[in-house]
Amino acid sequence: MLPAYAPTPLFPESELFDLLREVEDLGEMLVERQPGVSFTYKADGSLLSALDVEVQRRIRDHVRRSGPDEARRAHFVGEEDDPTSDVSRALVPGRWNWIVDAIDGTAAYIKGSNSFAIEIALVDEKSRPVLGMIHLPAWQRRFYVAWEGELFRWADGRLTLEGRSSLPAEWRDRADAPVARSYLYGNSDLHRRGLHTFGGKVRNLGGTAAHLALLADRTVDPIAVVVSRCEVWDVAGGLALAEAAGIEVRRGSDWSVVDPAEIIGSPQIKNMLPIVLGLPEALRVLEPELRGRLR
Repeated sequence: MLPAYAPTPLFPESELFDLLREVEDLGEMLVERQPGVSFTYKADGSLLSALDVEVQRRIRDHVRRSGPDEARRAHFVGEEDDPTSDVSRALVPGRWNWIVDAIDGTAAYIKGSNSFAIEIALVDEKSRPVLGMIHLPAWQRRFYVAWEGELFRWADGRLTLEGRSSLPAEWRDRADAPVARSYLYGNSDLHRRGLHTFGGKVRNLGGTAAHLALLADRTVDPIAVVVSRCEVWDVAGGLALAEAAGIEVRRGSDWSVVDPAEIIGSPQIKNMLPIVLGLPEALRVLEPELRGRLR
């Protein structure tokens, strides 16, 4: 059964496919232009590639001319400043909002890694995901979509239903210390977050979107994702995928369940962190290792 707010009549398939093709084309462009891409530094010291603004602008232009009325009129939130268009860095409460990270993992992209992603979410007036997607163009062209309350994979011009994720049998059915065989994916500051005693392994691929997309990919790696620092564009698409895949979101401090809409709609998202995402049965195993230890 779909959630009560499932957007079946809100984003028709034809307009969705047009957007997916546009994002796919942008991913191909990023792969082709990755070698030797130029970059600068933002005021905060983070990297800005020559393509961040271009990709964001093309997504913004597409959603302004395509899709249902609510989507075309939605407020547009993007990471990159763009004085030539109506882009903001903050959601407007009580309105639909597009939330876009044109290149999540810009540093990874500039350095030639394959873990960069295009991440997009459309949320309604209560910050509930209407649509979410993460495209990893250099990672076997993986492209995941949350739509109508379900998780899909986009490939060869069609959507394939992925359904709810489940733990792989090789992890679930073995009793020999599953924590020791578990990989957590997380931000680069995890070594300062109280995980020095974790019995498994920790990885950082350089982009939160990649972590969340791979979590929804029915693989054992990662078994869970820790988000310890982010802005809304880093997680909105991934939270939409998580919801469609049956992945739980819990606060690292007290292990309480958090609604993705609460995180997306929070004006102070950093106060919600850290959060841990994983399938319920995995989080039950990891709880003694993680609950209350994440700072």
